[in-house]
Amino acid sequence: MNVIVRLYWQHDLDLVALTLHPMFEMGKWMKKAMIAYAQGDEEFHIPLPPEMPLEKPLENSDAHFALDPKNEIENEVIKILQQFRNGQRNSVIKLIFRNYLDELFLKPYIDTNTYIVKARGNYGGKKKENNISIPSVTKRTAKGDSY
Repeated sequence: MNVIVRLYWQHDLDLVALTLHPMFEMGKWMKKAMIAYAQGDEEFHIPLPPEMPLEKPLENSDAHFALDPKNEIENEVIKILQQFRNGQRNSVIKLIFRNYLDELFLKPYIDTNTYIVKARGNYGGKKKENNISIPSVTKRTAKGDSY
């Protein structure tokens, strides 16, 4: 069984950054995480690679790994994946993978130039204006209420 996990920069920026990291093999680690989950291995963990700036923008990407139904352990992973609703397998694999990370990988979400992301307004060398507006909040009180 060939497994393709789709990663979207809007929702999976941490995983996209790991996938594009030259010292991290996302497919290999996703497969190991799925095997650890199938075996109930609570000791397994995925180390984060050393921090290093990427030279290309973070965009949608994917990770691939293969599961052999003839292999007893990998067949257990296949059975687990078949239990999930259609359209949910991708999300489940990412959830299981994140569960085994050594720590949360939040660096791609922080507003620095280390990771170039469309949403930050600095994509492709073009600076965009921040068009986020924050509505003013007014306090409403019911008759007789005072604060």
